[in-house]
Amino acid sequence: MNGVAAILLAAGGSRRFGSPKQLHRVAGVSLVRRAAEAATSAGCRPLVVVLGAASDAIAPELESLDCTIVVNDGWREGMSSSIRAGVVRLRQAAPDCSAALLLLADQPSVDERLIGALVERFRFGPELAAACRYGGVLGPPAIFSAGLFGELESLRGDEGARSLLRSGRIEVAELDFPEGAFDVDTRPDGRES
Repeated sequence: MNGVAAILLAAGGSRRFGSPKQLHRVAGVSLVRRAAEAATSAGCRPLVVVLGAASDAIAPELESLDCTIVVNDGWREGMSSSIRAGVVRLRQAAPDCSAALLLLADQPSVDERLIGALVERFRFGPELAAACRYGGVLGPPAIFSAGLFGELESLRGDEGARSLLRSGRIEVAELDFPEGAFDVDTRPDGRES
């Protein structure tokens, strides 16, 4: 355990993909399971997985993993609703949690090594958050100290936590992750590899 919990956001409707992309397999493993295993292998516990659209089909992919599943019925509002649902459940499960990793199910390049590096970058700096830099922006995976959980719970819309990362109100440690610019949105993006 590294002292950082994890919230895996996997509630989206995969409109552009045409079917639940969380179930798309890369190297024989579904995207949602790959992300969950990366977080737990890096020692991020507890793990809260936020599902929404197609939750009944996706939940079996997480069997045998040590995680808590939360179904976000408001997933159509956008990513912020899933962040809120995850933070609320995390606070219930681990009230003394000092920080949380937010990660997405559709970034197949995220692995245990990257998460470990991000945790180390966060741990050894004075910053309140740590995030990956790619495509000229800061984004997930990202770690937020517990002192920012209230702000995460106040997010609205589909942007997620990027608005907080770029607000200038908090110090953010950065980790270069060029591969983070690639996520699975459409079938050609999600070619089996």
